[in-house]
Amino acid sequence: MTKKGLCLAVCLVLSLSLLGLGCQSLSKSDYEGAGVGAATGAVAGALIAGNPWEGGVIGGALGAIAGGAITHIARTASSQAATHNKPVSYQRGDEKVVSTPVSTKGKCTTVKESYFKDGKKYKEVEREVCN
Repeated sequence: MTKKGLCLAVCLVLSLSLLGLGCQSLSKSDYEGAGVGAATGAVAGALIAGNPWEGGVIGGALGAIAGGAITHIARTASSQAATHNKPVSYQRGDEKVVSTPVSTKGKCTTVKESYFKDGKKYKEVEREVCN
């Protein structure tokens, strides 16, 4: 790794660490989404970039941010859909999440989360939200 790449890696890690200190409302699932995004971004960056180390670090950092953000948006949409018993959608860039209540049993509501990228559905998950 070049000196410039090492400096960039250290700066990215420190920036993400400081960002995490201010995010008190993040849940375990937000961190899991960030982890999946980081792993995917790191592999893609290492394969695409001219310098695999530098590409992996940059791809991992960008993937972590994107993965954590979309997971947080989906969790928020599902919570609101369950609370108000109506569909809720959020969009961030070319990513969109639509959460639709399916059924209610006691204090828990089953919500269907549909994930879209560039207008095309790529994932659908049912989750139980309890208030």
